[in-house]
Amino acid sequence: MLLVSGATKTTAKIDDARLGALLRPGNGNRPGAKPWAADNGAFGNFDPRAFVQMLGHVSGKPGCLWVAAPDVVCDAAATLRLFDKWEPVLRELGFPVALVAQNGIGETAIPWDRLDCLFLGGDDAFKLGAEGRAVAIDAKRRGKLLHMGRVNSLERIRYALSIGCDSFDGTAWSRWPDHWIRWGLERLNEFEKQGTMFAALDKTP
Repeated sequence: MLLVSGATKTTAKIDDARLGALLRPGNGNRPGAKPWAADNGAFGNFDPRAFVQMLGHVSGKPGCLWVAAPDVVCDAAATLRLFDKWEPVLRELGFPVALVAQNGIGETAIPWDRLDCLFLGGDDAFKLGAEGRAVAIDAKRRGKLLHMGRVNSLERIRYALSIGCDSFDGTAWSRWPDHWIRWGLERLNEFEKQGTMFAALDKTP
């Protein structure tokens, strides 16, 4: 599933089960008829007040896939400390919870029983390397949802599918929505027809 942040007028015109929304603090979007997830804004500059305000607006709305607990980019240890703080809050509000996997995280450090989705974050070396691939494979083996951020190219779409991602997002889809969203959905359709979705997990990218 392609999750798009913004571009609500374009996405509303597209009837495709593989298209959903990604809400972010401060963007003003609200859940609609399509499935949705919520990011925390940490990739830019995490604002706890804006994050909590967003949670208040979307609490109880149907169609939620997950809400990403606050994280620290490229720092697994700091991210896990934040997860310990915020995961109970998100649970109390009734949200499925995503842990954002960052550089330095290992399969044994992930509190698998406390998350519904693993969000593959971090830099490209982590995300596309052996470490990121290992935790992605483990997430799928454990029956967790798997999401990948910063997917803006054909090569990244193919890789995300090859490791079993259930969803992905990227800035290109909301910056140039009238062209890129339909293009991306067409590519997903082609890959599905070719049988590349959830391709052999033991192959390196």
